[in-house]
Amino acid sequence: MKVIEILRAIDEKTKRKFATAINYGLGADLDIPQWELELKTHNYKSGLRWDLINTSLMRDFDCDSVLFSIQKRGFFEFILMLHKPTNILFSFMKEDRLKEIIKSKPGETPHYYNALTMLNNDLKAQIEQLQIIPVQKFSFKDKQLSEMLNNLCHDLLEKKETLTCRHVIITFSSINKSLGSLKATILNSNFEIVDEESWNEFIPVVYEHDAEIIEIEDESEEEQEEISPEIKPEVLNRMKDFMTLKKQKDEKDFDISGEQ
Repeated sequence: MKVIEILRAIDEKTKRKFATAINYGLGADLDIPQWELELKTHNYKSGLRWDLINTSLMRDFDCDSVLFSIQKRGFFEFILMLHKPTNILFSFMKEDRLKEIIKSKPGETPHYYNALTMLNNDLKAQIEQLQIIPVQKFSFKDKQLSEMLNNLCHDLLEKKETLTCRHVIITFSSINKSLGSLKATILNSNFEIVDEESWNEFIPVVYEHDAEIIEIEDESEEEQEEISPEIKPEVLNRMKDFMTLKKQKDEKDFDISGEQ
């Protein structure tokens, strides 16, 4: 599969499913007892939000075309997801964390990510950097990384000797306990960006969250214009949609009952 075809092979239904699952995990109530949540991973209180995201993903993608593997590095548990129709291995990371990794010096990147990027080691970066001596992010030999990769993906091999797929990182940021951004990124073994694609258009609109951001009562149009520059564009657009829907509902109720 050509580089340009890797991300394009993921259909809109799958992208929307990722967005919905991660968004639900970000907004889930942390006060609910953990035993009631039936969490798939266990990162304790400091990592409970990740547990909710992992559990939401594993429940929403519970089908024959997807395989999951729960991994543990130190005290941190995370998931890998193999999407059979596209032969893509997905991992999940916060947007800021990926930026840190890309900017990090050789040897500072997580070892398991060094191994995962080997699945893309033949891919070239979007913009080739001019270097006299090629710089690689990992310090292990390829054989050691291959062994680490096989250990990471042992549950996904399905009696295959090696895993032949591509690795895609899904990154996200959050705003007020909901998705702020969603992106798919392909890195090669030098942690250079090979391809990336924004999935922001698939982020679900949750009007309840938007209504908590700012209260719009009976301000004049002039007063609303003074407030709007302080509101992020995507939030303002959602608020306008919310107010339009509310107005349509109020008009419908009026038509039915004959009074407001």
